[in-house]
Amino acid sequence: MAKVTVGDHVFEAKEGDILYISAGVPHMYETIGDVDYEFLCLVPKQEDKIDILSC
Repeated sequence: MAKVTVGDHVFEAKEGDILYISAGVPHMYETIGDVDYEFLCLVPKQEDKIDILSC
């Protein structure tokens, strides 16, 4: 399981969940517990811009 922050909203994501994150919205993932968290990220075929934000 993971705590997922999307903009100002925080969710707990578990196996099988699907999250849609709009382009340009700041987001982050944080593992909850001792189990690894794996996810699949799909990005449209357009130029991708990644900005690293400091916390």
